[in-house]
Amino acid sequence: LLGGIALRRGNVRVGAASVPWVELRHAAHEIDAYISTAQSPLWCPASLPEQQEPDEADVAVSLPWMPPVEPLGDTLIDTVLWRDNEDDKRVALTFDACSTFYHGQYNRAVIDALVKEQIPATLFIGGHWAETHPTELQFLAAHPQFELGNHTYSHPHMTLLSPERQREELLWTQYLIFSLTGHVPRFWRPPYGETDDALTYTTAQLGLYTVEFDLPAGDADLNISPTRLRDWVLHKATSGSIVVMHMNHPTSKTALVLPEIARTLRARGYTFAKVSDLLDNMRHHFHPPRT
Repeated sequence: LLGGIALRRGNVRVGAASVPWVELRHAAHEIDAYISTAQSPLWCPASLPEQQEPDEADVAVSLPWMPPVEPLGDTLIDTVLWRDNEDDKRVALTFDACSTFYHGQYNRAVIDALVKEQIPATLFIGGHWAETHPTELQFLAAHPQFELGNHTYSHPHMTLLSPERQREELLWTQYLIFSLTGHVPRFWRPPYGETDDALTYTTAQLGLYTVEFDLPAGDADLNISPTRLRDWVLHKATSGSIVVMHMNHPTSKTALVLPEIARTLRARGYTFAKVSDLLDNMRHHFHPPRT
């Protein structure tokens, strides 16, 4: 595996062979084991086995070595975040770039609205989305208003997958984001908001906080009107809310309502924050898996 893996639309090239990504069992575990032996942040072996270079047309992203990541602690508490302290009038707007193959696009108007209104935000990036939008991802990573999180590679129902597949979904996305931006996400958001105790345990061992939400904006429904979307968020937002919206639907109404949402909430005394800014005050919920 060392130095011989490249990711392409769900395929992995190992040396001269091309293997379906979903069938490459335990690959993420083996790579993670190598990475855990790193002696420096960008460790790489002094020499690599000879291998046939993959065809340039077949390779979207070559997977680099990442800095080792520590698990979140022996007791594995405080790892599921769903809202901030109710006494703190801060709201976190978060945006998912989902890797659903039909809707995995880019709504630049959402980002433009956030920049214009000076709203900090946490962006949860799908691995396939990162592959197909590398330039946009690099812009977002470099912008001081934004931080990046992990939203899995292919947007599956994670609780239905084996632990090996769960790790693959998360680690491939970590590697892709790191290879394109130099950033290693600290957070992940489960597709559809679905998680359970065993999955939370797995992700905590990978050094990832699970970020849920208390306010789904509803913008994934492309038929929702701007008025209804705006009114719903303004009615439900409260101190400490984590709001989930989307940045992968070009025809969504999200960008149209962001300026008024921002102005109204600020007039009510709220400020906006990234998830990392809220971390110390987060309410949490964690139960280790039952034996």
